[in-house]
Amino acid sequence: MLGLFISAGILYGLIYLVTRGQVEIEFWKLVLIALGVSAAAYGIGLALGSSIFGLLALVPLAVLLGFLLMQFCFLTLAQAATVSGVYFAVQIGIVLVFFGVK
Repeated sequence: MLGLFISAGILYGLIYLVTRGQVEIEFWKLVLIALGVSAAAYGIGLALGSSIFGLLALVPLAVLLGFLLMQFCFLTLAQAATVSGVYFAVQIGIVLVFFGVK
């Protein structure tokens, strides 16, 4: 549950940096977007397993995140793509730092 709010906080910060504060950001919308992307990641993870195909799951998740940001936060395509790419890079970085590669 805490990770959901951390993910929403990361999205909030990225959107603020990319748009330079020009869009109206509501935190509860970002929590719901993070919940939807997390649920989709869980479903895709169950379907694909933990093999190399798990990395391929990032493509539809990035597209989903970009679509949700464009739909509910009114970002442009370039802004949504930038936020989506940096968001998943940060998420992968967090996993590598805290859980390491064995």
